[in-house]
Amino acid sequence: MIGVAVKHVAAQTRTPAHYLLGDMVNVDAQFRSEAQYADALTKYKAINVPDERLWEMIPGVSPSEVERWKSMRTDQAAAVVGGDLASMFGTKPDPAPTDDPTPAQEGV
Repeated sequence: MIGVAVKHVAAQTRTPAHYLLGDMVNVDAQFRSEAQYADALTKYKAINVPDERLWEMIPGVSPSEVERWKSMRTDQAAAVVGGDLASMFGTKPDPAPTDDPTPAQEGV
């Protein structure tokens, strides 16, 4: 309720609402299960609602978290474009060191 009032005041004064409240988190007044939110978001995704908007609709997610997710997605896309396809699947363990030198290492 306070969020609605602040948004109204922000609109009247032409002040961005986040200046008045800081990092506002999406809170749903009606209780819904996580499965209900997941179902709704999946249906919105099916009609091509942008990911950023879907992230904003998740209860408890702050705008700063959405920005962090956008940054992470951009970093991942840059890595793929740069040829690092493994970055899409998380970090990989370092290969185990071997005692046998490879032929390329013997001549060096």
